[in-house]
Amino acid sequence: EILSNSCFSFYDKKQIYYRLNPDSGRREISYLSNKTYIVKKLDPDGTAELVKLDSVKVNTSFFIEDELKNNNPVWAAVVSNKKNNKPEYIKKIGKKDAIYKRDNGKEFGCVAGLNKYFTNKGKNLTAKAVEINLSNIIDQNPVNFYYKATISINGEQIPYFEPRLKNVKNEFFYAKIYKKMVGPRKEFEKYYLKEINIKKEQLMNPGNNEKIVQCKLKKSGEIETKTQDILFFKYSEQDLLKFINQAPSKKIEKRIIEEYNEVLKQRKMNLREENKNEPESLKKGDLIFYNEREEYISYTQIPRKKYNNSIEDIIKRDDKIAKTCIDIKNLCPVCNIFGSTELKDENKNIAISGKASIGTGKLINSFVKLKKNIPLKILSSPKPSCTYFYLLNGDYNSNSSKIRGRKMYYHHSIDNLKYKKAKGDSKDDIIIDNQNISIEALENFEFKSTLDFINLGKYELGLLLFSLNLINREGQKIYYKLGMGKPLGLGTVKIDIDEESSFLINRQKRYSIFLTSDGEIETGKESLNVSEYIQAFQKKQIDIYNKDKNSNEQKSDFYEIPYISDLFNILEINSLPGDYPKIRYPRITVSGEPRGFLWFKEELPSQKLPLPSEVKKDESKTLNNWS
Repeated sequence: EILSNSCFSFYDKKQIYYRLNPDSGRREISYLSNKTYIVKKLDPDGTAELVKLDSVKVNTSFFIEDELKNNNPVWAAVVSNKKNNKPEYIKKIGKKDAIYKRDNGKEFGCVAGLNKYFTNKGKNLTAKAVEINLSNIIDQNPVNFYYKATISINGEQIPYFEPRLKNVKNEFFYAKIYKKMVGPRKEFEKYYLKEINIKKEQLMNPGNNEKIVQCKLKKSGEIETKTQDILFFKYSEQDLLKFINQAPSKKIEKRIIEEYNEVLKQRKMNLREENKNEPESLKKGDLIFYNEREEYISYTQIPRKKYNNSIEDIIKRDDKIAKTCIDIKNLCPVCNIFGSTELKDENKNIAISGKASIGTGKLINSFVKLKKNIPLKILSSPKPSCTYFYLLNGDYNSNSSKIRGRKMYYHHSIDNLKYKKAKGDSKDDIIIDNQNISIEALENFEFKSTLDFINLGKYELGLLLFSLNLINREGQKIYYKLGMGKPLGLGTVKIDIDEESSFLINRQKRYSIFLTSDGEIETGKESLNVSEYIQAFQKKQIDIYNKDKNSNEQKSDFYEIPYISDLFNILEINSLPGDYPKIRYPRITVSGEPRGFLWFKEELPSQKLPLPSEVKKDESKTLNNWS
């Protein structure tokens, strides 16, 4: 495909989603939080009817209980007015070991961050760190769903109250809610929870701007935040169930539901094994977020949102790359050689078979033995949303972004497969644990296979032969990457054509003449001059590239064609990205703390991959240093 600049035939055609940033997407998240619905009905045609509800986030008790069970304190930030030091609210700030201390343990880094936030916003507020432990818990009420504690601030005993949701299943229950207008222009409604109870009569009488409403709980799920659940209700209605049954519904299209079901399937794949019973499609009674403005369903309070463009959209709008072949009368060289199943002929779907067939490889040096128990570094599936790797000029929302190209892998040193049983640090990623898989591998082996082809033109056959016999401008052999584990250095192989055993068959001669001049049966066999066909391919490829190019852009040297040059820069055995730091996920710090999240923090510089033309060659490397 690269040698002939053929079409992009294989790529993920699914829509790509991303999670809104909690800071930069705050306005949209606020908008979404007021666009919450329950599924009233699913129609046979695939559409759905929704009823709009209100929602409120609720702190849950899961992590409080886990910490207190082990007699560990739960830390919270008390936010107060600087003038009179009067507490305004209490914010839980995380597990003790997930945040760092400052000033000999008297202050937490996140509290310092809150103080900085208030100062930057020009607010006269400050935050102090306090702890909740078994000694100051005064009430744990499973019926009324709350924790109550007494905490000391500057010697004054302050009551701490947190609504909690335990053992609440899918039933309706009651809550005391109050509403505030928030946002830069007070344009958003935001709801706050005061009390919850199974029995409505046990809730205290509502005060000003408060309502007692029937509500339903949506659980967070394993990959969402574990410290918040969401209550759904209708602020103006006391009986939620009655409201749902009577309210006019909003109908949404089948395509929106299909997109949401794709999100649910991806989410389920990411869940732990014990949570695999999570749904993978929308159903009646589901509580969801629906953006009316852009028409998409979201699962969480910080939602996943569809990019404006898919990979296919970006490929189709780029005039400099070949699009996927769809017209049988206008095929790229590779589709013409290997066939295609996505073609149309006079508006009919049609497929064509390939003209080349590769036989099964046979191991011919039988003394080679399998090496066993070779541990591999942890790999994952490709992440197209990591635009640093896959795109140029922006992300999938940008109209100027472009696909970087086809994905290729550099050859690695054989030392890259030598692991140590040690903890990794910020410089090395060599740790072995129960997440590493081990493989069996062959080293210094040799296979022999056949390649049959039929009805290829001189250019096509030359392309096929050169792709199996890559030689650079200096006449050096180029090695290939085949099979699995290519990112780790596996699969470096050399391919040679056995020209003496290769031949063409002249079918016209074979079937028109029975005997040769020597009296032998005519087989039509003719010798195959590999270099002749390769030269024919290279000459024509120069002409194909120069077509429609300005005189200053045209190339007279085959190896100077940009896509040809890129391929050789990557596959040459002595190429190394020497001027660039190693690009990999941050694993573990020296102290053993996980730090993978740092990869995605916006303040870090983008880890862009070097272009093939930017790669520095390390001439000291020889084949003996490589796997």
